Order: sequence, then C-alpha cells, then structure tokens
Amino acid sequence: MKRILVLLMVSVMLLFTACGNENNTDTQISSVSNSTDSENNSSVGNVNNGDVVHIKTPEDMLALAERVNNGEKTLSAVLDADIDMSMICGPSIGNWTPINGMEGDFDGNGHKISNLYCIQSSSVAPFSDFKGNIRNLEIVDVVMESTEKKAAGLLLGFGDDSGRVVENCRVSGSVKGYEEAGGITTYIGRNNSIVNSVNEAHVEAGYYKGGSLYGSAGGIISRENNYNGDMEYFRTIRGCINKGEITLKGKYAGGIIGSCSDKFLIEDCINEGKVNDNLDLDLEEEGIECYVGGIAGGVGKNTIINRCINKGEISGCYIVGGIAGSSYAIINCANHGNVKAIGRGGYACGISAKTIPGIVNCYNTGTITTESFATGIGGSSSQLVVNNYMRTDKVVNVYNYGTVTYSGDKYVNLTDVVPWGDDALMNSWSRKGCIVSLKDKDHDSDQEEYGTAETEFKNGTVLNELNSAVENINNNIFTQYDEVTRLYLEESKKECDYEIDKWIAGADGLPKFEWE
Repeated sequence: MKRILVLLMVSVMLLFTACGNENNTDTQISSVSNSTDSENNSSVGNVNNGDVVHIKTPEDMLALAERVNNGEKTLSAVLDADIDMSMICGPSIGNWTPINGMEGDFDGNGHKISNLYCIQSSSVAPFSDFKGNIRNLEIVDVVMESTEKKAAGLLLGFGDDSGRVVENCRVSGSVKGYEEAGGITTYIGRNNSIVNSVNEAHVEAGYYKGGSLYGSAGGIISRENNYNGDMEYFRTIRGCINKGEITLKGKYAGGIIGSCSDKFLIEDCINEGKVNDNLDLDLEEEGIECYVGGIAGGVGKNTIINRCINKGEISGCYIVGGIAGSSYAIINCANHGNVKAIGRGGYACGISAKTIPGIVNCYNTGTITTESFATGIGGSSSQLVVNNYMRTDKVVNVYNYGTVTYSGDKYVNLTDVVPWGDDALMNSWSRKGCIVSLKDKDHDSDQEEYGTAETEFKNGTVLNELNSAVENINNNIFTQYDEVTRLYLEESKKECDYEIDKWIAGADGLPKFEWE
C-alpha cells in the first residue's frame, strides 16, 4: 500500500512539472571541454552572411569590438590564439567597452582571453546583448564591476529567442554588480541554452534599500524574469558547474542561478562553491525575506531542477536550501553540503524550504544547522489550487542521512525530513538519531523511536525500498486512486512520462544515484 500511495502522489506531481523536457536521457554530469579545435575546424557559423573575423592579438579583439559597436552586427569571430588584454584595458589604462549586439557566432576555439577589465557605474561584461552562439571560450582573470547596475563574466544578456547556445565556456576572476551579477550571463532569451560551462569567478550582487532587499547573484545566471506565458518556450541550463564563491547582499543567490520567474530546465548541474549572504539583518523583525540555495535561490512555476548536486557550503539569514531556497519541482537531486540558517526566523533545509508541487527521489547527507527552523529534506504548508482542487506540496521517495542540529538559544523546530504534521510525506527515510537539539527534547525522542537504523541504510534495506518505488513509477503501475488523484493522473499521462532515476549502493554503503 505504501508503494501504491507513492505512485499516486508522484503521478499527481507530474502534472505540474514542466513537461517540455525532451532531452532527459543524459545520466552523466558533463564538464567543460578543454580541447582545442583547429582553425579550419571551427564551429563558428556564418550568421546572416556576415564576415568571419580571425582574432590572434589583443588589437584584433579591440578591432572586432569597434566594428560591431559601429554597426557591423552580423560579424562572426574565431579566436586563433590565447590573448592577454592587459595592454588594452586595466586599472591604469581604462575600461573595456562591451561588444554590443553581436549577431554572429563567437568560437573561442579552445583559447583564452585574459585580463578583461571594467569598473563603472553602468552595466558591464565582455559582451552585451549577444544574439549568436558562443562556444569553446575561456575568460581568465576577468574584472567586471558595476557600482549601480548589472555585471557578468561573459555576457550581459544572452538575447534573441531563436535557440542560441552558450557551450563549453569557462570564466574566472571577479564579477560584482549592484543590482545583479552572473558568472556567465545575466539572462537568456526564450528557447536558449547554456550547456557544459563552468564558473570559477567570485560573484557578488544585491542591495538593501527602504526596508527591502533587491538583486540576485548566480554562478551561471543571475536572474531571469522575462517569461511571457508561452508554454512552448523553455530556457535550459544543462551540465554546468559552479566553483566560485557566490556572495549575496540582496534577495536571491544560487550556485547556478540566483532566481527565475518561470519555464526553466536546470539539469545535470553541480555546485561546488560556497553560497552565502553577508547581511547583518534580523529579517524576522525587519519583515523581509532572502533566498539562498546550492543550485537556485528561488524559481517560479513550471521550472524543473533535475539531476543536480550541491557539494558547497550554503548559508543565509532566512530561507536556505541545499538545492534551492524556494522552488517548483525538484527531482533526482542530492545535497552533500552543509546548510546553515543564521539568525532568528531562518529556515534551513537539506533540499528546499518552499516547494510546490514537491520533491521527488532526492536525498541529503549534509549537516543542517539553524537557530530557528530546520528539516532534513524540506517542504512547506503552502497550497496550490488546480482544477478546483486544493493540494499541498508533496515529498516522495526521499531519505535524509544528515544531522539536523540547533545552534542557538531561541525558539527551535527541528524535523528529520519535513515539517511536523505534514501529511504529504510518502516513502521517506531518516537516520535514527539525526536530530540534535538542546531544547526540543520531545521531537528528539519521537525521531529516536521512528527513525531508521544506520545499518538499514547500508545493508540494502532502504536502497531496495527506494528502487521498488522507482520501478513502479517508471512503469506507470497504478492500482488504486481517488477522484482527485484520477484527474491528476489522466492529465499527467497526456503531458509527459518523466523518468525517475534508479539507485545503487555507494562505496560507503549509502544509496546514491546510478549516474553519480
């Protein structure tokens, strides 16, 4: 019966996941390629029949910028050598002027552009409003800082809605914006993608003004709020890695994306960097919120986070999650980093604090620390009305092995998987003794009684239960449902057949995903 209920609730959730993903067959997280293509094998296109410019020197790069900024927008370019821009721009020389509105492709050809520099009040990046494809490029030791606007390590906006891609790119250095900052870009247009790219830069953004927090910082993308309601269009971040530290001074911060309003697929991504805020605010008294996550700070509806891993340390003063602060659907994800909510009123969760429609097939091994509220996985009491039926978020086929601990002397509420009294929890497992509290002894005793022994996590007991549910879910085996579930089930079968990933035993005996 437990398995049947799992199947039913996952089916209910599938309706509300963004089912436009047709490319969910990859099971390995990709890293950026460091191979160098020859000049004759360049992948650059001849967009709009523009000329192809070959860049071998810093002066060639400057000449490309001047031509594009003077109106030759359809130019494409190939980088034929590593170039150092320190003689073109720098603290004692002057600022780099972004290449604005380029419509042709830029192929880095496996080479590097180093020491691009710009600090100014207006928005800054090596490229602005880029409309072509950009591939195989490394930006090294970049310094991009806007004291009043936005900043990015590569692209200040990846515009156009025609399926463009940023692929195999890497950024290192420092990116700081007042409003927003992204290691790769500030935003991408509809139907565009960023794949197999890496950020190693320190990214910082956000501000506090008039009693409210503003701004976003993300290792790959800062913030996206350009959704127009067209369900046909998806924006994709796939196979990307953040290794840089992400520092929030505003509302949203994530290792991959700070925030997005709608219609994103974030898949096969890893965060290894520290994500934190440095706000010195008592948010409960101020009445304001901020969101920090290993993959995303906050995302809107119809956004999927799938097959993602956080390994970095995540901390903040309000909503903090190993995968996301607030989210829509999180599937097949794992958190291994420590998560901490600092200050009164903060929430710390192994996966996500606020999630609708839910969290499916996920696990946490990181330590979760709070002065107020903490859960090993996540979930909330938020509600959503669909087809005249009200439902809460669902947490299904999950386990928590990490310790949930209390670090202060104020009010505390600790739980091993989801908030107490949540009836949306099914087929969940938590390590016995995972709650450590000096204050809430009643919850400690409950968890000791109902938790799962450590040996069962390592001898295949939990592994078999998780995989049994996965098999039934993926084979669409449903033997019983009520009227509400039937409606959700029928709709989900019309829309998609989302694959739930299988589990194997890791070297330590704990269940992990096959692709890890």
